[in-house]
Amino acid sequence: MGWERKRGLLTELNHFLQDKKSKNTFLVNTLEKENLDIKYIITLDSDTELTLNSGIELIEAMAHILNRPELDENRVISGYGIIQPRVGINLEESKKSIFAEIFAGSGGVDSYTNAISDTYQDNFGEGIYTGKGIYDLSVFCKVMKGKIPDNTVLSHDLLEGCYLRCGLASDIMLLDGYPTSYLAYLKRLSRWTRGDYQIIGYMAQKHKLNKLSRFKILDNIRRSLIGITAILNVILLLLLKTFCKTHIAMRTYN
Repeated sequence: MGWERKRGLLTELNHFLQDKKSKNTFLVNTLEKENLDIKYIITLDSDTELTLNSGIELIEAMAHILNRPELDENRVISGYGIIQPRVGINLEESKKSIFAEIFAGSGGVDSYTNAISDTYQDNFGEGIYTGKGIYDLSVFCKVMKGKIPDNTVLSHDLLEGCYLRCGLASDIMLLDGYPTSYLAYLKRLSRWTRGDYQIIGYMAQKHKLNKLSRFKILDNIRRSLIGITAILNVILLLLLKTFCKTHIAMRTYN
């Protein structure tokens, strides 16, 4: 569900870095634990690439005085605990198959033709966290402690972005992969949709999530219904067309 995926490893990594005496299943042989002083963590998927200077730019954005997170009752009320960069499609990935070439759009880092506006960030000062970005380690541990029970949530990224107040840095770009076949695309979409429906219950927790965060969850549910709604509309139009033809033919015969 959630623990065996990225969230479990991130939780154990956070404990490893925060508590020098903690003993958990997270093992690392490339760091001296006693000398660690980590403030920010950048998370990437296996098929995500940092572009030139994007890591430095993410750190600069998090450290900016206007973006520093301020907490009230273990919730970020101003600033950002997470910053999400803009994610584009790797140029090589977009050319791997005919499916990717058609649906992935123009890959690469051309910021002039790919620059777009974001409804949430532009209007409400918050973005949506999709699992690729940078977060403040101490703020993350304090805010998310006990928020998500183990093995209950698959799509934890949206909730983390809501609790920690995620900001979108549209001028910083990462490159991501894209499914090479329709079947792979459907599997990914199915996983995302299943995760969105698992967190519906968080909409009722008014004292923990603000109105905008609850709307984000509802908006994801709405988006998941677009495909089936389009199919139902096509079927309805075909039935209506058949009914109209039959009705006209009967009137002509009479």
